[in-house]
Amino acid sequence: MQEIYLTENVSKAFQHHDIHTPEEADTSAFAATEWTSRGAHEDTREASVSIPSLSRPLSQQRIRSISRHHGAMVAAQRDFLSVLPEAAPVALLVNIYFEKIHWFMMIFFTSEFRARVQELHTTTSRGSPPRKANPGILGLVLAVCLTSLRYASPEQHSQLVELGVDPESLQESILATLKVRFLDVVSLGSIEAVQMCILLGSFYLYHGEPELAWPICGSGLRIAQALKLHQRHKDEAESSTVPDVDNPVHRAAETRKRCWWAIYEIETFCSMLYGFPLSIVDEDCNVEVPEQYPLRSKDASWESIRWKSTGKASVLSYKVSMAQLSIIVKRALSELYGNRKQPNSNELGARTEGPLVQRLINTVTSLDRQIREWHGRLPQELVFKEDEIATTAAEPWSANHSLCPEHHQHTFRIQGLALKLAYENARILVHRPLLAYRAMKKINTTEGSDLRSIGENDPLQGSVRSCRDAALQIANIGCTPHFKEVIDTYALSFVALHLFTAGVTLSIMTGLDPLSREAYDSKMGLRKLMEMHSQLKSKSVVAEQGLNILTKLMKLVMTKEMERMLHLDAPPQTEPDQNGRDIETNGSSDTMEFTARSTEINAIDPSSNINQAALQQSTPAAAIDEDAAMSLSFSEDPIITQALSEFEQIMMYDIDGVGEGDPVEFSEYLTESCFGRQDQGWIWNQGHSFAS
Repeated sequence: MQEIYLTENVSKAFQHHDIHTPEEADTSAFAATEWTSRGAHEDTREASVSIPSLSRPLSQQRIRSISRHHGAMVAAQRDFLSVLPEAAPVALLVNIYFEKIHWFMMIFFTSEFRARVQELHTTTSRGSPPRKANPGILGLVLAVCLTSLRYASPEQHSQLVELGVDPESLQESILATLKVRFLDVVSLGSIEAVQMCILLGSFYLYHGEPELAWPICGSGLRIAQALKLHQRHKDEAESSTVPDVDNPVHRAAETRKRCWWAIYEIETFCSMLYGFPLSIVDEDCNVEVPEQYPLRSKDASWESIRWKSTGKASVLSYKVSMAQLSIIVKRALSELYGNRKQPNSNELGARTEGPLVQRLINTVTSLDRQIREWHGRLPQELVFKEDEIATTAAEPWSANHSLCPEHHQHTFRIQGLALKLAYENARILVHRPLLAYRAMKKINTTEGSDLRSIGENDPLQGSVRSCRDAALQIANIGCTPHFKEVIDTYALSFVALHLFTAGVTLSIMTGLDPLSREAYDSKMGLRKLMEMHSQLKSKSVVAEQGLNILTKLMKLVMTKEMERMLHLDAPPQTEPDQNGRDIETNGSSDTMEFTARSTEINAIDPSSNINQAALQQSTPAAAIDEDAAMSLSFSEDPIITQALSEFEQIMMYDIDGVGEGDPVEFSEYLTESCFGRQDQGWIWNQGHSFAS
């Protein structure tokens, strides 16, 4: 009898495993609760007849669980409704979201979200909360309001006050309520729960709290995987038609794609910036990126077919491009920085063995080519143009504002700037591992083999040039009008994070030869980056933190330059050695090393701004054929090693006001939080692998 009972229940479970997701948001990816609530009475009755001694306790426990879950949902709904503003303030905050945030996130459809907000206020104003006002939808609406409050202009701030809303108090109330009821929303396992995690996680990421951003986005990732957002739906796999987003079924499928790639992007971004371990296995994912040119059967002005045929950007082109770049960046993180790719540190010569370095060079070359090809495929509207004229102050958002050509051009410009920053940062990420090495050519002589510097033919110097050029390209962005356009948008802290990476890169590049022309250009670039951080610090804690660190790095750079300037030893004399090379006989060993480095680097001259043509001409590290590799010997570069060591020392000081030279004791914090070891300069640490 017990076997029959178990067989029947297993059969019921398999009847539910592949059902279509209903439109209502309260259907959970963790659907056991949903199935239980539907059949609790039937199961209890059947079980009581078949095996009363076993089924009665199980049924009672299940009913109690359902009751607790229902009570928690009712309490969450009540708490959310208590902090939800009236219709007019919410409408204003939603307008702010679609004006300054939506272009950067793209996790739902504008018309659909607006309709749900309107329905929410219409039905709740009638009395008892409707079924549509479940905690998932309410949590998502409150997350939208929370992010919008940070980006309200002074005029919009005044409008909120006139509507009886205190923006600061409302923000605190919403944030506190979302924190308290976070687990209740997550337990729903709905698409709205994923969207709320994306917004809340990005809110913390872009406002200086990555230790909260990563776990929250991780929760969204797990729900997304439970909903199988990372896998192509079987109906979609059998169809090759272009989706029509005016069709509810197609729109739901595209929403799933948007949510998955938003999760993918932010997970990769966290790993790239802070060294967090990768959480997504690409081999398990087969979902395609969102359709750039979907159909809209109810909109006669929608010309997606023409846009696609001419390569013109659409409103989705930015997110598609960012998703494609995220795939390459994640591949770089895995192949260049993953623990499995790191040699055994106990093997002293492992990291400088020729075959290992050659494989690293080949990997970097391949990834660099992929990044450049990605950049070459960008629609022209999304290619950053320094000389493009920006619009004046943006007009207030209206219902038809997003339809204006001027609004589209404005959006494309700031999207192009964001893609430019991501592209240059990816170049730095890809080429950084090769900076630790230098190549020497093996020369056979009558007395044995000898090693000589190969100067500008060093295949590793292309990576030095690429890192410097990428950082200087980022530094030049502040001179463009686009930079001012992006300041008041959600991408503000995204920009600041990339500026900081460029600043660290230039400070290290300067230390290679403090008196060279390249070092001067790097210092000027670093100063530009500090100026941009200064402009952003009043609006972004990320920029404020970055400015404090870059200031310390600039002081270190200037100290090293002064030491070199005051090094007044006699000019080095040269005399030929027995192999015909000139060897410096006077001067310090440091002078000899820096002179060699200066000779080896044949960098592009970026006197003020590096234009796009110069960028495309910069030479990445080239793969070496096997015969050529046999004649090269690789070693760790002592100059880079010293520069990285000095950078790590700077990062060991508190950025919030600890006196110069006073180390900060982190041990007590490390015992409490696993996030104390994560920092934004992790790729420059000498043991550059993911924190574990």
